[in-house]
Amino acid sequence: VRPNPVSNQGRFQVQVREKQHVEAVLYNVLGQKVRTLHDGSIESNTPRTLSLDGSSLTSGIYFVRVRGDTFQTTKKVTLAQ
Repeated sequence: VRPNPVSNQGRFQVQVREKQHVEAVLYNVLGQKVRTLHDGSIESNTPRTLSLDGSSLTSGIYFVRVRGDTFQTTKKVTLAQ
């Protein structure tokens, strides 16, 4: 996620080798789902930019988990208001 720390808006790119369903979810440090950032299909070899709007969130540490049919990754995001 760029920038990191995020103040109001952050962005990150997702690119997959094969067309697949991808879900990107923001979690707090307690593991509670805060919001879904993306839930749908992503075409193969086409970068998809996803946004994180942090304007209504409190400062702290969050995690973005991105899962597809063939992968899963989690990135730490610091939100500083």
